[in-house]
Amino acid sequence: MALNIYFGLHFDTGTQPHQQMSCGHVYLGSRQLLRWFETQLGLDGHLERVEHIRVEQYRQALSRYQKTTPSVFYAKSFYADQLATAENLLARRDELLAAGWGLDTMHTLYKDTHAPIRLKVLADVEAQFLMDENGYSKLIPDDTERFEKVLKVLTQKEALPIDTFFVNEPMAFLPPPYKRLFEVLKTKNIAVKQLEINKLDKPKLDLFNANADSSDLSVFKNFLENKLERGAKQKMQADGSLLILEATNDIEAAAFVSNILFKNELFNPTFIIPDSSRTLDDALIHNGLPSFGLHSTSLGRPTLQLLKLVATFIWRPLDPHKILEFVTMPSKPLDDDLATVIANAIAQRPGVGSDLWVATINGYFSKLAEKAIADPSINVGKIKHQFKFWFDRQTYDVSKSAPKDEITSIFRYLKDWAKEAYDASLKTPRPNTSLATLGEQARRIEEYLDELPKSEAFLTFLELERIIRTIYEPTPVLPRPTELGHFPYVVHGDCLLSETESLIWWNWSDTEGANFFSRWYVDEVEFLKTQGITLQTPQDENALMLWSRIQPIVRVSGRLCLVYSKKNNGELAAEHPLFSHLRACFGNLEPICVKTEADTEGVHFLQKFFKTPKNVRLNFHKLGKVKPQIEVYSKLLASREYETLTSLESLFYYPHQWVFRHKARLVKSPILSIVKENTLKGNLAHRFFELVLKENFTTWTRTDVEKWVDEHQRKLVRLEAAPLLMYGYEPERAQFVRQVKHAIWTLIEQIQRNGWTVKAAEMDLNGRFAETPVKGKADVVLARNNELCVLDLKWGGRSYREQLIKNGEDLQLVMYSRLLTEDDDWAHTAYFIIEPARLLARNTHAFTDLKPLAAEDDAFQINQNIWQRMIKTYEWRLVQIQNGKVEIRTATTEKQLEELYGMELLDVLEMKKTEARFDDYRTLIGLVR
Repeated sequence: MALNIYFGLHFDTGTQPHQQMSCGHVYLGSRQLLRWFETQLGLDGHLERVEHIRVEQYRQALSRYQKTTPSVFYAKSFYADQLATAENLLARRDELLAAGWGLDTMHTLYKDTHAPIRLKVLADVEAQFLMDENGYSKLIPDDTERFEKVLKVLTQKEALPIDTFFVNEPMAFLPPPYKRLFEVLKTKNIAVKQLEINKLDKPKLDLFNANADSSDLSVFKNFLENKLERGAKQKMQADGSLLILEATNDIEAAAFVSNILFKNELFNPTFIIPDSSRTLDDALIHNGLPSFGLHSTSLGRPTLQLLKLVATFIWRPLDPHKILEFVTMPSKPLDDDLATVIANAIAQRPGVGSDLWVATINGYFSKLAEKAIADPSINVGKIKHQFKFWFDRQTYDVSKSAPKDEITSIFRYLKDWAKEAYDASLKTPRPNTSLATLGEQARRIEEYLDELPKSEAFLTFLELERIIRTIYEPTPVLPRPTELGHFPYVVHGDCLLSETESLIWWNWSDTEGANFFSRWYVDEVEFLKTQGITLQTPQDENALMLWSRIQPIVRVSGRLCLVYSKKNNGELAAEHPLFSHLRACFGNLEPICVKTEADTEGVHFLQKFFKTPKNVRLNFHKLGKVKPQIEVYSKLLASREYETLTSLESLFYYPHQWVFRHKARLVKSPILSIVKENTLKGNLAHRFFELVLKENFTTWTRTDVEKWVDEHQRKLVRLEAAPLLMYGYEPERAQFVRQVKHAIWTLIEQIQRNGWTVKAAEMDLNGRFAETPVKGKADVVLARNNELCVLDLKWGGRSYREQLIKNGEDLQLVMYSRLLTEDDDWAHTAYFIIEPARLLARNTHAFTDLKPLAAEDDAFQINQNIWQRMIKTYEWRLVQIQNGKVEIRTATTEKQLEELYGMELLDVLEMKKTEARFDDYRTLIGLVR
């Protein structure tokens, strides 16, 4: 039975009315056409998605050719980016092949001394490195070569079961392969005709202008088809046949359009949806309308990020930011509980192998072994293998290269895991298709690496990144299937096979590419013409684009709604080129332009044709003043097992923090991110001091200190502050090391000069405060005969801590002093600020050459007074809480609280005048009114 074939370049994406293959009629797009002919001719069975292998094969051929001809025209580009150069030249080679420059021509052309040099080089590369002894290409065939084979077999066929071949696009503008196909078909007595769309009768829409031939839409059609006199502005009827819906962004536009459709049940338009965004589909679903079933295509799938993240495990220094991203992925080749443990360790001390890391990992696997005894389903061996594979492997200097086999093993592991995880997801209601895409892309990287020659057994960081970027592509996901009764739609306007009465053109903005420059020189084009080869010119491409641009308008008969959003996906959108044609035709477009964001005249105009959504103004209610106190159920506030200085300070100054955190247990969820730079430096500096103070530095000089820091800094930074080893952080790291050297020597010199010795570093302290157990940890404790001195190390904040000492608010130091001594004595106290290398003390009793921050009076009495005020404040707060009263202290409640307490404030610590500097409950207390 003879067939009628209907061909359009974009028919692969679907047509309207929707056409299915039926007896005698076949509708095919560009890719479907090739597959159909291959099936009919027995040529199917080719591999799909092999472009990455072809690029690599061509890159190797170009590389070998360049070795024989170092001054070849592509040498500089090849040096800058081999893959991009190979990809570009391969596309040119395929373009020549598609235009009819056969492999046999390429095989002989390199002998032609008159050929343009670039054509001659491409022919040389083909003949010398890409053809076997039989004249066939060694490249894995792609669509171009497969199409050539189809044409060759078609030429040899005596007859074909095709009656008529209908073509949607103007045949003169189509790419050369299709023109050549049409010539072959004509030799087989197969008619090749232009496809004509089906016309509708006059529309039955409720337009103000009863004569559809003079409607705004008809006038604009005539203007586009050059049937009107140019230069003269046409009179606009504003009859509803042509509407522009203008919105601030695509979300607002989708909400407006979906509401129009919801309120007007008899309105059943066809849609053009040119982008892959689901914004409109989501809005329709929100209004209870059936889903288009659009795929959402994005590079931002969390699963796909693994393709880029796994490469970080090959290099050193390890990038803790990428490690943290890897272990916090929702789907990853690592046990979830283990990943959480690692994430917490990395976030606190960004490095692998620190004391915290070792203790955390060992503790996790010890508990896991205990759990496995009670739960045999826990595969301890598998989890250990996962950990060792990622974190206990050989790494390579990021400035050098890594073995190809090591890199391949990582992507092979990722591929196998993705397949296993995808197979498991098939048993769930919503399989994770991103895993299938991830596995496919990992497989392609593995194939690419296997294709590399033996001479390229090592890859640099940039080379690997370039390979991954070549393979990396978005994955389509179907969040919601196509639902019965959805509105008809097409992706390309030229896929409308018949006139439609109403059409909504979604995202009517400029998404077209321009073709201004030829990829070939004039002498090359002329030479190819002498060989009987005509390439598609930029003029042809632009002519095809201009034809396609107006088809949606030509193929609508009643009403056309153009939806223009100033922003799409958060980015500014350019106006569609037809916008300027509309202005040229009508001049002022205000009568048909409807701005959706407000109750404008345009919306009133739209109400003549549709029921429109109403804009509802929300009533704002002013919040009252924050209450100075809130009431709680006092029995919930039982005493704690022990307090720390941090918890006591919260209770003293901001009781709501103490109640919310320690009683209500409203603990802020940890944000797993690498600590900020100052915190990172402070933690690392503490670690330097902790280690150096264990040394016998009695006779050390500045040179000894610098030598010690130089010996330890590389390891410590790698284990606990890996970000400082990353590219671009060299100045910060050098500055930090200089600061640490200066600070360590300054402190050691003060200890030596004043006769102190180190009693302990990071010393645990326990004691009682007003009969309540307290715990703390002193950074440094010094001893001198019967005297003790406690130092608190801080990275910065010199001015702030000077004020604490001057105002008698250094509660932490006073607490440490009391916990270190008996009731009849006090230890000396001081802050050591690391960044400026400064000791801050109340007096010079411990360190003689300091500037005292308070009067040289009895330190015993000062500490005693502060201690007594701390106790009274503690008892005062406990009485309040036992009575169910919890203070909310802010800048707005401070005066109310002073009036409320009156004389009670005389014996307690001086209260703060403002809210806490860092308060996790600021939003919560703002609601307490």
